[in-house]
Amino acid sequence: MMTRLAFILAALLASAAPAFAHRLVVFAAREGEAVTGYAFFVGGGRAQDAETILRDADGRELARARTDAQGAFRFASPPGLDVAVIVNAGDGHVAEAPVAGDRFAQNSTQENAQENTQESARENAQDSALARLAPADLAQIERRIEEAVARQMRPLLESQAQAAARVRFNDVMGGIGMLVGLFGAAAWAMARRKSKP
Repeated sequence: MMTRLAFILAALLASAAPAFAHRLVVFAAREGEAVTGYAFFVGGGRAQDAETILRDADGRELARARTDAQGAFRFASPPGLDVAVIVNAGDGHVAEAPVAGDRFAQNSTQENAQENTQESARENAQDSALARLAPADLAQIERRIEEAVARQMRPLLESQAQAAARVRFNDVMGGIGMLVGLFGAAAWAMARRKSKP
């Protein structure tokens, strides 16, 4: 019985670790009027030449492409539009990453941009340099600041996505180690009972 249990546990360990180690993860972020990112496998490598689809919040396909040699993709997507990037690397490896339309940008309508710039101009009326700028110039400055913030945040978001994938892998391996330990403790307890007269 113990041999059969050990064999089943070994088979589970052998099948779970490789499958999880090759899980596909997609990192996607908004950069101005584009959605960019890449797909990678937990435990190694980027997903090269993988089918990549951009869909809107209603599931309609907006664009289709393939990842490059670095697993990267780029889609044109206006700010304010919630989208999702789906990557299919084949062999059942499919992953999705949602991208909020307003993550680093305001609504792109001219009316909202003018309201935002007028409000900003009123708040900063004491600053003579800003007071002399036209609302269109203020809107352009805001957009450039948001794009700069998005560029600076991208490495942090990438690191977070990779760390989250590693944590999950470590959690699975820790759980498997705990099962092996419990199995060992149970086997020791049973052997100890049998040795007592």
